[in-house]
Amino acid sequence: MNLIRNILKTLVVIVIFLVVGDIILQLGYRVVKGKFTWEVIFGHEIFVIDFLEPTGDERYVVPIKEYHRSRKMGLETDKYGFRVGNGLPSTTEKNIVFLGDSVPFGWMLRGEETVPSLLGTFLKDSGDDRPIINAAVPSYSLNQAVYRYVYDISTKFPVEGVILQAYDPAQSFYTLKHEWDVTRNWFTGASRGDMGAIRQFVRKDNPLRYSSWFYLYWRFSGFYFQSVYNTSSYSDEDILRYRDSISHSLSVLLENSSEVKYTILLPIVRPRQVLQKMSDVEAIPIDILNETFYSFAQNNPKVHFLDTRPLFGNYSDEEIFLDYCCHLTALGAKLQAKLIKDYILELEKKNFGPVQ
Repeated sequence: MNLIRNILKTLVVIVIFLVVGDIILQLGYRVVKGKFTWEVIFGHEIFVIDFLEPTGDERYVVPIKEYHRSRKMGLETDKYGFRVGNGLPSTTEKNIVFLGDSVPFGWMLRGEETVPSLLGTFLKDSGDDRPIINAAVPSYSLNQAVYRYVYDISTKFPVEGVILQAYDPAQSFYTLKHEWDVTRNWFTGASRGDMGAIRQFVRKDNPLRYSSWFYLYWRFSGFYFQSVYNTSSYSDEDILRYRDSISHSLSVLLENSSEVKYTILLPIVRPRQVLQKMSDVEAIPIDILNETFYSFAQNNPKVHFLDTRPLFGNYSDEEIFLDYCCHLTALGAKLQAKLIKDYILELEKKNFGPVQ
C-alpha cells in the first residue's frame, strides 16, 4: 500500500509540475510573441522562422534585410539580405556565391563559423582575399535556391563561382509522393497543412493542441517535418518527374549564370546513425538527388560534383552534426570549408589559371 501511495504522490507532483509549467510557458510565450502557442501551430506556416518575410515569387520567403535581432547566435543579415560573416559581398569584384538551405547558411552556428565564412577565411589565409556571398536560406528547396540566384544575384553581383547544397526536395517528395511537385516545399507544404503527421494528429478538437509542452516538441524536435512513417512506395512516373525536376532546376541556374566559371554541387550528407535506420522509401529521394547532381555535373563541363560524404568518415556523428538532420558543427563546417577551398584552388589552377 505504501508503494502505491508513493507512486500516486509522485504522479500527482509530476502532473502539477506539467500543468503549472505549461501555464507559465504559455503566458510567457503570449507576452513575448503576442499569441498563444496553439495559434502558431494552426497558423499559416508550420515552420516559422522569424527573420524571413514572404515574397510573391518562386522564392516564397527571403531573409529580412539588415536583421539584427539574434546577436547571441550571431545571426545577422546585411543590406542585401545575405547572412553576415567574415567579409562583405562586392558589387565590383567577382564573388563566390553559396546557395541552398540551412546547412550552407550555418544554422545554429555564429556568422564566422559558417562554411561560406570559413571558406573566405581560408582563402584569405592563402593570400586570396575574394568576396563571398552567403545567399543560403534555412529550409529552402533546390528550386527556391535557384530562384534566389535569379532574383537576388544574377543581375546585381558579378559572380565567379556558385556552390549549391540543398536537402529539399528529397524530404518533401518522400512525404507527399505523387502529390509532390516543384512548388511544394517546407513553406508551401506547411501552409497547405500536408507536411506531416503532427498536423493531422493535432486536430482542432484535440486538447493536446493547447499544450505549450506539445508546441515545444512540435517546434524543436524535428519530428514535425516527418510524414506518418509512410512506407508506401513511389510509382515510376513519380520518380521520373522528381528526377526531371531536379535537372530542370539546375538548368535554370545554368541559364541564368552564363558568366560563372564554375558551379559546384554538394550532396545531401546525414549522420551515419540516421542513414542506418532510414527506410528504403526515405533513402530513395536522397539517393536520386545526389545521383542527379552527379550526372548533371558529368554532362555539363562548367558544373562539378564535390562529394563531401567521405569527408567525415574518421569522425563520430556527434563531432560533425548538431542534430539528427544534417546541420554541421563548427568542426564539420571547418572541414567542409577546407575541402571546398582546396577543390576551388585546384580547379582554378587546372582550368582557369590565376584568378583575375
